[in-house]
Amino acid sequence: MPTDTSYRPHLHRTGLALLIVGGIDIAAWLVCLALDVPYVSSFNIFSVAGGIFLLRGSLRAASIVRRMAISMLALLAAVVLVSPLLQPPGLTLAMVKTHAALALLGGVLLVFTVALMAWLARELGAPPVLAATAAAGLKVRSTRWPIAMGAGIAVLLAGASMALQHTDAAARAIAQARAAHGDGYRYHLSLIQAKETPAGREITGTVSAWNGDGVKTVPFRWVQ
Repeated sequence: MPTDTSYRPHLHRTGLALLIVGGIDIAAWLVCLALDVPYVSSFNIFSVAGGIFLLRGSLRAASIVRRMAISMLALLAAVVLVSPLLQPPGLTLAMVKTHAALALLGGVLLVFTVALMAWLARELGAPPVLAATAAAGLKVRSTRWPIAMGAGIAVLLAGASMALQHTDAAARAIAQARAAHGDGYRYHLSLIQAKETPAGREITGTVSAWNGDGVKTVPFRWVQ
């Protein structure tokens, strides 16, 4: 075990921050669940668990949280770069105009997440923490794999999105939306799902239709 305890304040600060953020996230999720409002939990129980381990001085947890933070930073940076492949820029701008408040909230949450991940990576990668990790007989992990994993996930998502747009199902869904709303819109397949039913394979999803006046969400369904 390391005799130098100068690493402990780094673990205490990050652990407390994760515990607070995770607690707030879980509370927000429960409130939205009670009000039947959609909510995607970002930190939840994993943040709370990580915070508890860090507060207890776990250097193994510090290494794991640091690598996860670095991977998340790489993922977010890569998603920004490949975003035109995930969704047409025109649709993104139309959504921002149509739902300005939600777009602003999303932007604030994104900035907060980036700042939190960068702070976690810096704190848990501080020389006292790395020295204590080595002194405890734990391997000081390279940051290359977390970066590659985060960027790789974004690239895979972009590739899958592009491939999906060129499927027969996408063409059929967009054709249905165009038949209903005309050529005054541009169309993009946003969501598609398939499930087996007694009547056959049911295909459902939504197509986004947008122009200078706004965005419409057009649902579709058929049974193969």
